[in-house]
Amino acid sequence: MCVQRFIFLAALCFPMAAHCLCEMDCSALCDEVVVESTTHFPGGPFVEASFIYWQPAFGDYPVAALFHEIGTTGDRESVDVQGLHFPFAPGFQLGVGYDLPCWALDLFVNWTWLRSNPHRTVVSDSQNIVLNLFQDAPKLFASEADSTGHIELNCCDVEFGKTFCAPCNGFIRLFAGLKAIWLNYDFNTAFLNPTNGSDLPYANLNNASKDQIWGIGPRIGFNTQWCLGTEQLTLLLNGAAALLWEKFSPTVSSTYTLNGDPHGGIEHAHIKEINPVVEFFVGLNYACYLNGAHAQATIGYEMQYWADQLHNTFINSNEPLTLQGLTVTLALSF
Repeated sequence: MCVQRFIFLAALCFPMAAHCLCEMDCSALCDEVVVESTTHFPGGPFVEASFIYWQPAFGDYPVAALFHEIGTTGDRESVDVQGLHFPFAPGFQLGVGYDLPCWALDLFVNWTWLRSNPHRTVVSDSQNIVLNLFQDAPKLFASEADSTGHIELNCCDVEFGKTFCAPCNGFIRLFAGLKAIWLNYDFNTAFLNPTNGSDLPYANLNNASKDQIWGIGPRIGFNTQWCLGTEQLTLLLNGAAALLWEKFSPTVSSTYTLNGDPHGGIEHAHIKEINPVVEFFVGLNYACYLNGAHAQATIGYEMQYWADQLHNTFINSNEPLTLQGLTVTLALSF
């Protein structure tokens, strides 16, 4: 059976679409003999665009806690930490590259943009009361905690890849390059009717956490493509890893007023770290020709793990960033 030799083009943070170079005789491939190309086009430029529907999340980022005393004497306490809700959100990826089919080489640059608006409301009830978790405020309770914010990700991947034949109707693309990222987030939690159980006039209790993160580092990975009975339909299995040198500038605060006077604490930090990023993708690819251009459509599931992306000293929390969700890509080569 014949399949098309491909260059699978990565989309930001994760390769997503395959680009065909030539058709090959897979019987010769599996017998490890020389394969002659039956190229239908001479290679050259290609473009791709992706719609992504991902969920960006910072682990179990805490908003507040539900607190209640246990027993008639109240000598025991129960604290149930409530985390921020991170919804799925739409975004996009845009890529451009160039194929050199004679050497099975390609150069690819891809940009990803994603923005999500996490939220969470925690309300006291007859059994539980909302508790502030930040350390620089006194042990204040509230009738409600309302948390809102945003996460915005910009990421650029530059890849230089080479494709190799694999046994049994498969192809493997290995690549090396760079990953550059700019990530910012801003979370704010407002507490309604704060009190410490006394008659002291507490008010305006707010917790905030924000950061702007820059990073760059080497990235390597592989893209694989396996024939599913026809030349047009293939299975994609891909992985990548990066090591980012990152600069963090976190600001965290917990502020309130007492007797009309402001209180609380604000902390700024400048942190430099080297953190790993791991990526995985599985999907299906369909290829065809449209008016002389080679077109491919890809749909699949993507998951990424970015270590130690959130730094919050008020709650002693270093949380990873995880990305997961649907990616749909259209690629055209001319």
